[in-house]
Amino acid sequence: MNRHLNLYTPYGSLPATHEDQLTRAAVTIMRAIPLARDAVLARLSAPPSARLPEPEFDIQTGQVVELPESESEDEAPVIGELISVFVSPDVALDLSEKELAEREDHGQRLDGVLRFGHELVIVIESKIVGKAPRGQAERLNLDGAEVDKTRVVQLGSSAAKAGGCT
Repeated sequence: MNRHLNLYTPYGSLPATHEDQLTRAAVTIMRAIPLARDAVLARLSAPPSARLPEPEFDIQTGQVVELPESESEDEAPVIGELISVFVSPDVALDLSEKELAEREDHGQRLDGVLRFGHELVIVIESKIVGKAPRGQAERLNLDGAEVDKTRVVQLGSSAAKAGGCT
C-alpha cells in the first residue's frame, strides 16, 4: 500500500504537473473532509459515508481490493459495488453505457482507490488532457474478486459543461 499523500513531492521522476498530482489532491481532500467525500459520493449516486464502513484510501496501487494474506484466491471477497471513475476535462463524455471489463494482463497502476470495506470500492483514473484513452477506467484487474454491480462514470467540470468556465 502506498499512502504517500504529499502534494508537493512527485512519485519518482514524474513532473509536478503530472495527472497523479490531481488524484492525490482529490484523495487528500476526501480523506480530510468528510463533507467533500460525501459530495463525491452523491455525484456518483452512491450512499453517503455515514451508511458505509470506514473508508480506506490508496494511491498508486495495483490492487482494487487488498486480500489478507490468510485468504486464498478460492475465498476472494465479493464487492457489493465497484465504480470506476474517469476524471477528465472532456465535456459531455457519457460512459454510462460502458461495461467494466476484466483486464487481460495483470499489470495495472490505479491512480486512486477508495474502499468502504467490501461494500463499495471506487477506482479513480485521472487525465489532465482531453480525449485521453479511457481504457484504464474501463478495464480493471480484480484479482479474482467477484463484483455484484459495476459502473463506469466520467467526472469533469460541471462549470465547463454549463459553458461558464474557460
